[in-house]
Amino acid sequence: MISGLERMKTRFECDIEDTSTSKVYSFLQSESLGKVQNIADYVDKETEAEMLESYIESNNLYFDDLKFSVYLDEGAEQKVFFDAEKSKVYKLNDAIFYVNWPQYLESLLVHNILFKETKYDLLGFIKNK
Repeated sequence: MISGLERMKTRFECDIEDTSTSKVYSFLQSESLGKVQNIADYVDKETEAEMLESYIESNNLYFDDLKFSVYLDEGAEQKVFFDAEKSKVYKLNDAIFYVNWPQYLESLLVHNILFKETKYDLLGFIKNK
């Protein structure tokens, strides 16, 4: 079976960087495949969130640097902050428009392939509620 990363490499004729995003994506893809009967099925987001939480804890991926200096805006799925000290923009995204977490992470990977000058870096996860 071809992995999601291999599909992207073939489709976009490129290499996929070894990043937090690609590692989390690969983990969820492999864990989810073991829980479905049919490749077209999805593991529900709550179950994925449990798998993801375990992965986050074991890989120390909780993001706790929340010293954002300026709240900029928010949309339906994200809140945007600007850290003046680091001159960086942070987006907190809850992925509500995606069927599952791998689909959201895949969208970040594809964005990074197509728009290298504005690529996203997955810094970690924040547990909220």
